[in-house]
Amino acid sequence: HIGEEASLSSGNYIGFNTNGVPLTNTLDGILITNAGSNASRYDTITGNHIANNGRYGIWLHGNGTANTSGATGTVIKGNYIGVDGTGLPDGNGSGGIFIDNYAFQDFIGGSNAADRNIISGNGGNGIWVVNGVGLGILGNYIGTNVSGTAALPNSASGVRIEGGHDNLVGAAIYGIFPATKGNVVSGNSADGVQLVGSTYSNLVLANIIGRNAGNSGGLPNTLSGVAIFGGAHDNIVGGDDVTSTNTIGNNGYYGVYLADTATTSNIVKGNDILGNGQDGVTIQAGAHGNIIGGDVSWSFNLIRYNSGSGMWIVNANANTIKYNGIGNNGFYGVILDGSGTTGTLITGTLIYNNGYDGIGERNSAGLNVWSHVSIYNNGGLGIDKNASSDTTNIVNPPTAVITAVLKSGGAKNRRGPRL
Repeated sequence: HIGEEASLSSGNYIGFNTNGVPLTNTLDGILITNAGSNASRYDTITGNHIANNGRYGIWLHGNGTANTSGATGTVIKGNYIGVDGTGLPDGNGSGGIFIDNYAFQDFIGGSNAADRNIISGNGGNGIWVVNGVGLGILGNYIGTNVSGTAALPNSASGVRIEGGHDNLVGAAIYGIFPATKGNVVSGNSADGVQLVGSTYSNLVLANIIGRNAGNSGGLPNTLSGVAIFGGAHDNIVGGDDVTSTNTIGNNGYYGVYLADTATTSNIVKGNDILGNGQDGVTIQAGAHGNIIGGDVSWSFNLIRYNSGSGMWIVNANANTIKYNGIGNNGFYGVILDGSGTTGTLITGTLIYNNGYDGIGERNSAGLNVWSHVSIYNNGGLGIDKNASSDTTNIVNPPTAVITAVLKSGGAKNRRGPRL
C-alpha cells in the first residue's frame, strides 16, 4: 500500500530480481486501497517491472462509492506488467491490473509512447475492471511483446470491463488528451475487449484489436475483437471521424460480438472490421435495439474480407444497420437468421462482392425492412427471402411461342408523296 500523492517510480523490480530470477510475492505486486484517513489518492506508478506475483501485478481497490476514497486518480504508466526485464513473459498469476469497487478516474497509460504499459503474459485478463468509473486506458500494448510485433498472451481477455460506467478504452476524446492511436489489444487467449454485465456508457476508440502495432498484419485474439454481452448497454465502439476508428481485424471468431436480451442500445460505428475468422459482426441471443453504423455517411463501418458473413443476426430483433460498406466477405453480406430475427432495419448501406447473397433471410426470419441500399456483384442473389435455397426468388417467366398466324383483312398499297 502506498499513501496519498506518493510516487513509486523508476526501475523497481517487483516479483523478481534484476537478473530476472523470480522472487515471488504471494499476493499482489502493488496494492492501492482505502486505509481510513490515509486513503490512497493521486498516486503515480511509473517505470517498474512487475511480474511473477501470485495474484495481480497491480490492484487498485476503491471504497464502494466513486469519488470518495480508495484508489482515486492513480496514474500507471511506463511499466512492464507480466513481462520481465528482458521482455519475456513472466506473468502475474491472476492478471495484470485489477481495478474494482468503484475506483475512480485512474489512468493506465497515456498519450505519449513513454507512457505505454506493456501488459502481457499474465495468468488472467490483462486489465480487469469491476465497477470502475471514469477510468482511462490509453496507449498500452496488451497481449503483445514490447514492440507490438508478436503475441505474449494474457490467458483470458486483453481488457474486461464488468460493471461501472464512463470508462475510456483507447484514444483521446473531447480534447482531454492529445489524439493517439489508442491501445494495441492483440494476441490474447480470449476476447480483445469485453464489455460485460451492467456496464454502460463506455467508449472504445482508436484501438488496434487483433493486429500488430503497425497495423500491417494479424496478431489475433483467440475469440472476438470486441465482445459486448450479459446486459452491457449504451456503449459506443468507434466514432464519427477517422481519429476514432478502431481497426478490429484477424481475430479468431468475430470482429464484434453482441449477445443476450439485456444487451441493448450499443452503437458500433466508424470502424474497420476486417479479416476475422468468422463473421465481421454478429448479433444473437436476443440482443436488441443496437445500431451498427452511424447517423451520417462518414461514420460508416467498413466490414470486409471476413471469412464468414459481413453480418450475421440470429434470433435478435429490432437492430439497425445503417451507413456501412459490407464487401468481399466469404459468405453473405448480411444474413438474417431465425424466427426471432424481426424488425431489422438495413438502410444507407453498400453491399457488394460477397460470396453468397447480398441480403439473405432464412429459418423463418421475417418482418425485416431494407431501403436505400446498393447491392451488386454478390455471388448469389441480391436479396434472397429464403436463403436456404438460392433458386427460390429467381423468376422464370414462360417463353413466348408463336403457334399460329391468322390473316385478317388485307394490305393496300399507298402512293408515295407527290414530288
